[in-house]
Amino acid sequence: MTAPAQPLNDADMTILGSVMDRLVPPVDDLPGAGAMGLAPEVDQFARRHTPYHGSLASFIEKLAPKWSADLPPLQKDAMLRDLEAADGATFNAVLELVYLAYYGDRRVH
Repeated sequence: MTAPAQPLNDADMTILGSVMDRLVPPVDDLPGAGAMGLAPEVDQFARRHTPYHGSLASFIEKLAPKWSADLPPLQKDAMLRDLEAADGATFNAVLELVYLAYYGDRRVH
């Protein structure tokens, strides 16, 4: 039997929330996906589905050494584009997780 996947730590959750706001930014009266507090939902969904968990862990691992909340938005976007170009499958899996959390939230409808 496989041990349950561990939740992201606080630092990784902070990165995820910040990334989520770049992937699904604020629009009209809705905040970005991260500002809506959906990072825990993304993490929980990923832990329940092994392929997503591996993608999320890899995604955070690749961003963590360089990502900072203080980075200018254009630099964050460039980092995400670089990650997408280098590992599109991982990027797309995380994007799908974020979309599932965001568009599944009742506040969006």
